[in-house]
Amino acid sequence: MSPQLYERQNNGFGFDSNNNNDPSDGYYDDWWWSPAGMAVRYAIITLIFALLVGYFLGGYLHAK
Repeated sequence: MSPQLYERQNNGFGFDSNNNNDPSDGYYDDWWWSPAGMAVRYAIITLIFALLVGYFLGGYLHAK
């Protein structure tokens, strides 16, 4: 096994340093799991949903 792969698998690459994935310790896996990242993620999901609803509602009203 390559040394880089071995090191990545043994040091928990992608997880927090103490390997418990507990956000209460103030350390997140990456930015998307922080409170700001989750707010951005839900804002994007809400925007996509609103655009989809608007598209169908606009199409319905236009066809009337």
